[in-house]
Amino acid sequence: MSDPMSKIYVTLKPIQHLPLLLALVTVHQLKKLTFSKTVSTLMSKKVSEGVDGVPFVVGVSTFLTQIHPGQALSFLAYICQYLNSYIIQMGNTSIPKKDEDLGACFYFLKMFIKVHPRKECDKFVRLLVPSYDMIPSLINLIT
Repeated sequence: MSDPMSKIYVTLKPIQHLPLLLALVTVHQLKKLTFSKTVSTLMSKKVSEGVDGVPFVVGVSTFLTQIHPGQALSFLAYICQYLNSYIIQMGNTSIPKKDEDLGACFYFLKMFIKVHPRKECDKFVRLLVPSYDMIPSLINLIT
């Protein structure tokens, strides 16, 4: 067990609703995180929270690597749907409010794509979030 991020040790049948459950837990944890421009990573909003962005992303990625391969894409679909809902909501308001959840979700996806061994995740996310490349400028606009 020397490289759990890229080696698969156990193959499981797809577990029903596991990607949805993991996406809900992820969204809940993302509310505790914010993107720090000074360190260029996800950090906890409060020191007492005990959540760190990089270990969280690596843990989710490693967990999804160890279970059925299709589960990771289902998980990404739920997270992309969450991100799209933020973008649509911002388009429906005349003055977008400062919202750190959009940045946390975007940078979670960006870090997840970078550490996950399945390289098609990047294409999959760009397919589901058409405005993916414009999100950093949108985040700068509202922060």
